[in-house]
Amino acid sequence: MAANHKRPLEDISAIARRLTWKSNLILALIAYVALHLAAEVKLQHPVPIDRIGGYVLKQLLITMAMFGQYILPAALLIAALVSLVRFRKQQSLYEGVALSQDIAALTSLAWPEFELLLAEYFRRCGYSVATTFGGTDGVVDMRLTMSGERYLVQCNQWRAYKVGVRPVREFYEEISAVGAAGGYFVTSGEFSAEAAEFAGGLNLLLIDGKKFLRMINDQRVPAKVDREVAPVEKVMATQ
Repeated sequence: MAANHKRPLEDISAIARRLTWKSNLILALIAYVALHLAAEVKLQHPVPIDRIGGYVLKQLLITMAMFGQYILPAALLIAALVSLVRFRKQQSLYEGVALSQDIAALTSLAWPEFELLLAEYFRRCGYSVATTFGGTDGVVDMRLTMSGERYLVQCNQWRAYKVGVRPVREFYEEISAVGAAGGYFVTSGEFSAEAAEFAGGLNLLLIDGKKFLRMINDQRVPAKVDREVAPVEKVMATQ
């Protein structure tokens, strides 16, 4: 089967979507300045025959820079706008759920909204959050960083039934495989007794819908925030 290679702009777009809107703005400025300077480079003439190959390559790069100085910054600016809209939506969702103090506010959310809400929660806890937003691996939905340590997050908007032990076990296997410091498995529903038993004592915190809602509400009180959202190993040490 032939490999499916993404085009460079698609790769750049995928990376840009993971960055904050401020980061994309800064990168857009840097890209424009760098490519503009490259496009202004003047090549010497005439060119010796033995150096014609290098001249052609340099001229090709200059031509690419001439177009790229507009295309790449524009793509990054679009990504910044998308990221800003997503950021505002995260804040709006978070404030709405926090004010409602009702579990129905969680269970009524569509899965993408639930993921946005969770990303905003961890961001406010001080984590650096990288989300897949519809990623296809089916195991990891977010990657968190705090004080140089990595944490993985899986979130599931499962309302009709409890989360069993199998997805929890698969998630823990991923945590171990990548050498992460720990992980959070979050659902708007509940976990089965088997899932809770499996996670006991591991660097894995299970957060059901009721607990997540309480954590959001408690975030307004700094003393409670420290207890609920400390890095996983600290949470486990207190259990």
